[in-house]
Amino acid sequence: MLINSGYQQSHQLAIQGGDNRTQFYLSGNFFDEEGLINIQGFQRQALRLNLDHTISDRFRVGTSSQISNSVQDWGSNPYGEALATNPISVPFDDQGNLIPKPGNDPLVYNPLADLQPGAINDERKTLRVFGNVFAELDLIEGLQYRMNFGPDLIEAQRGLFQGSLTVAREGDSPLARKEHRRQFTYTLENILTYNQAVQHRP
Repeated sequence: MLINSGYQQSHQLAIQGGDNRTQFYLSGNFFDEEGLINIQGFQRQALRLNLDHTISDRFRVGTSSQISNSVQDWGSNPYGEALATNPISVPFDDQGNLIPKPGNDPLVYNPLADLQPGAINDERKTLRVFGNVFAELDLIEGLQYRMNFGPDLIEAQRGLFQGSLTVAREGDSPLARKEHRRQFTYTLENILTYNQAVQHRP
């Protein structure tokens, strides 16, 4: 089946609790989408944690962090080629075989070629971990120190295969490629805050 009905679903579960020293919020999400075109789809799992903990009257720590993992079947977009195809052309011959260039137009390849089983696979996986970790300390009355650390890690992979009889290859040799990307960035903040009430008498 080349064209699907398409669907989208999302499920989330969350837990929240704590006491006078610790508060937390934990949630998980599952998202799944199937595209109208059979080679396109997207799926993601995500986990999030918010945590605040008071170690002492002067010292507090906490985090707001999230991890997500997604897989996207990118596929290809046949609509542009379909619009350029002669509307009265026949995509298949009498035996049901795909006609590479219907309508006798040498510049337009059959847009249904990419939708055949095993013709093309473009899978993209992304793992991302990011958030913020803080520590807060009351040094003296009115003077507070806060450290914020925000890491962001992205691990991305792509596997691409294009068969010979696809719009991109047009009968040439098949193409296979694998890509991998890792990116890590962070922010680090050191903040001193001083609050002091001042009374002014004229």
